[in-house]
Amino acid sequence: MRRITNQILTNEEKVAKKLTQNIQDLNLDLEKVGFYIATAMPYLHYTRIVETVEAAKYQMEGATLSRQGDYYENDI
Repeated sequence: MRRITNQILTNEEKVAKKLTQNIQDLNLDLEKVGFYIATAMPYLHYTRIVETVEAAKYQMEGATLSRQGDYYENDI
């Protein structure tokens, strides 16, 4: 018998999944996407996208350092 769990996703998780699904298409030209974001979107949207990318980069660096056994959160 299989147990079914209802996992409730937050809005942030839903957006993250949608973004990754949209950009995983290898035929998509990411440079053109960046061009359209920079030219067609208001400054607020651009800065929010940059903030999202920086947060993801920070998390990836932290995951890499924690796997290596280095302290990332607390410099002791």
